[in-house]
Amino acid sequence: MIKLVLSDMDGTLVPFGHSSVSRRTLSAIAELRDAGIEFGPASGREPFDLMGYFDNDQTMGDTGIFANGKLVRLDGKDIFRLPLERAGVQALVDFSARRDDLATLVCSREQARRGLPAFQVFGATRERFAKYADDPETLSIPMTVGEELPAEDILTVDLICLSRDPARFAKVRDEVEAELPQFDFVSPGPGCLDVLPHGWNKGTAVEVLSDAMGVDVEQIAFFGDSENDLALMARVPNSFCVGNGTEDAQRAARYHIGDSADDSVAIVMESLAKNHGRIVVPPETSRD
Repeated sequence: MIKLVLSDMDGTLVPFGHSSVSRRTLSAIAELRDAGIEFGPASGREPFDLMGYFDNDQTMGDTGIFANGKLVRLDGKDIFRLPLERAGVQALVDFSARRDDLATLVCSREQARRGLPAFQVFGATRERFAKYADDPETLSIPMTVGEELPAEDILTVDLICLSRDPARFAKVRDEVEAELPQFDFVSPGPGCLDVLPHGWNKGTAVEVLSDAMGVDVEQIAFFGDSENDLALMARVPNSFCVGNGTEDAQRAARYHIGDSADDSVAIVMESLAKNHGRIVVPPETSRD
């Protein structure tokens, strides 16, 4: 029986182009919790950056995997943190600044506390970056142009290929992986690379969370859609891929459901709650 449900956010629980989860999704999460099944994000984003998706319900950031595994929370407390190496982040900024079509995006909690956009972009003007951020295949990202890296620990960094050309993106990836081997790079969507410490990801982070909760990985259900979800899909037997997911994610997942825009994750969560944690995929959303 499933005791914990984890879900990726962008492209999975939140369709690209949307700024919040659906009312049905919020209701399904409440049904899970009423049935004694915990819910948490497993996202590349940090908790404070997710609250707007959930009508500012702070409990949605109490338990889960954040920043692609660099932060793990349980019952409102940080139980694991793995900041990125600061010198390496600066080297990535320098790498992107030497190329006209790249930008490095850095998330700052201090900026957010001051009421400013949490994301700072380095190596590109606001106007050039806006063309990427406003693309319908991405979520709009409020940001400021940064001059110096934030003084705090850095958890969330993305390398952005502004051209969105697949061939150029592949070349950039090869170059940055060769230049900065202390990092791993995974793509959550077109033209974007999330930056992780080498050897760490959502799949390794789930071990921290499951051990702390006393939950076996067989009792966890995970929903995802893209490359940064593959490691967690490989670790959790009960993995689901939404219909709009990448081919690699489709191959990695055990179950296949409808698109994120069709509330497919909510439909399965409703079924999990109704069946007290037993997996029954409703036929209207099953693609198996």
